[in-house]
Amino acid sequence: MKKFAVFIFLVVMSALFSAGSAFAITVSLSQSTITSEYTGGITVNTQAYSAGDWVYLQLIDPSGYMVVGDIVVDNGSATSNAFQADSNTAQPDITSTFLFPSGAGVMWVQAGTWTIKATDSQGNFATASLTVTPVTESQNVSGTVTDTTGAAVSDALVSFGGGGRGNGLPVAVGFTSSNGQYLLGIPPAALTNNSITGQIKAEQNGTYVTGPKSSISMTITGGQNLTFQNMTLIVPDATVTGTVMEYGTNKPMPGLNIYAWSNYTSATGNYESQTYTDASGHYSLPVLSGGQWNPDSPNFPGYVFSASSDWSSTMMAGANTFNLTGYAASGAIEGTVYTDSTMTTGAAGVSVGALSGDTTCGMAPMSAEIAAG
Repeated sequence: MKKFAVFIFLVVMSALFSAGSAFAITVSLSQSTITSEYTGGITVNTQAYSAGDWVYLQLIDPSGYMVVGDIVVDNGSATSNAFQADSNTAQPDITSTFLFPSGAGVMWVQAGTWTIKATDSQGNFATASLTVTPVTESQNVSGTVTDTTGAAVSDALVSFGGGGRGNGLPVAVGFTSSNGQYLLGIPPAALTNNSITGQIKAEQNGTYVTGPKSSISMTITGGQNLTFQNMTLIVPDATVTGTVMEYGTNKPMPGLNIYAWSNYTSATGNYESQTYTDASGHYSLPVLSGGQWNPDSPNFPGYVFSASSDWSSTMMAGANTFNLTGYAASGAIEGTVYTDSTMTTGAAGVSVGALSGDTTCGMAPMSAEIAAG
């Protein structure tokens, strides 16, 4: 009996020790409260599961919608420009400067309690709150966002100044209420000669397709309130679904931006759709049937991707399945791009792509921006 009691004691202590030594991710912010006109960086401190591993950082708005998500590698780079590369040399600690709320250039955000969430490669996560206090602006844009059935769209992300790929960075970001209404403030710092010309755009990634009626080009002058700037999101009739797994380990790759566009009705403009892979590497991208959709290759530091079949085929109504595989890069191609044949002046900002021997996957070539010549 005594030996049995000792055995039970050892089992309990072992369980307690194991539980106490389990990894617990944390996340902290350099600021917990900012104003709607805050334009500086916010320092995010967290940890990867192990040295050299990665953390998936997300910005979630007060309505629960994920505005942006980036993979940040311990002692490495980040997948985009919202969360910056790790600046902490101590492993596996990660310090990333976050340019609130979706990259440099943003000058106004809607008030409320925003959330930054950190998830490691094992699915452990932690959150930190960021309270944004309101600043009333003299110039505003307001309207309603509905879908193609006429229903109001709540929690749609609305941005002014671009808001989409290739259209520049937004200067104002907000979201729609339960009745689909929005109001964006345009800060004085965004005006040049008392006006600003740009584009307002509505989107709800993973749910709707954006099209020509999802954005409006406009000029706003100081003190002006533009009302009834209504936009429409498109209800999809098809989806592209699949998983993104790492080659060799078959581990899921979460937090990857899955983006595609189509101009099969180019007379009325392009259609776009994007979403993110979840913790199990799964994604579901809303699209429209009857046309071809052109995907971008996901961006994950140190990896290239291929699809299980050709994306360029015509999408059918319902589900279209395309799984992706991420391959760890084993080498790099380096060189210089010049502006002329004399090779004397380096060219900055040039997109450089490379294709492997098998180009049947239908994915766009991986590309990188050249910062300097």
